[in-house]
Amino acid sequence: MSLKTRNLIILCLLMLFFPLSAEAAEFTADMVMETPQGNFSGRLFVKGLDIRQDLLISGMETTNLVDLDTGTVINLNHQMKMYLVAPANPGALMGDSGKVEEKLSEMATLEELGREKVNGYDCRKVRYTFNDPRYGISTMWFSEKLSYNIKVVNESENGKTAITLENIKEEELSPSLFLIPPDYQKMELPDMGN
Repeated sequence: MSLKTRNLIILCLLMLFFPLSAEAAEFTADMVMETPQGNFSGRLFVKGLDIRQDLLISGMETTNLVDLDTGTVINLNHQMKMYLVAPANPGALMGDSGKVEEKLSEMATLEELGREKVNGYDCRKVRYTFNDPRYGISTMWFSEKLSYNIKVVNESENGKTAITLENIKEEELSPSLFLIPPDYQKMELPDMGN
């Protein structure tokens, strides 16, 4: 997968979390991602501030464990049984929706677009036009019931990317879904002098 594709997917996945609050419901969903570089799919698990994404990209299975409370993302490499820990900025802000709205207001102009039903959920529809044209315009459909975006569409100089949650099931999830498997080893990145 190209760096451009990876960055687009990461941006859109982070956009899913922007309005997230600690009050998020517990649920699972299928993620459908449409990008200029191709379509990808995955599975999403949400339990409060803990998020698990199981993704299949270019034939490779990967899992991201996102902890919005600590602002970290743990990427699990299943083939090598290793994991990498990285900051999830703006993930560190995600636990306080007031801070998220404040940060976004510095980065983009917000336009309220009303309400719309997406996959059975009543959503607040908003559009963010980013001050930096490289990030383009993002339209989001936010479900207050789930405290989560059901759909995000980003249009930028890289093209149009959309992520939609489908087959959403509100259910209690085991905390073990959000843990690093005990037989996985931590992967250390070399210090690049920063």
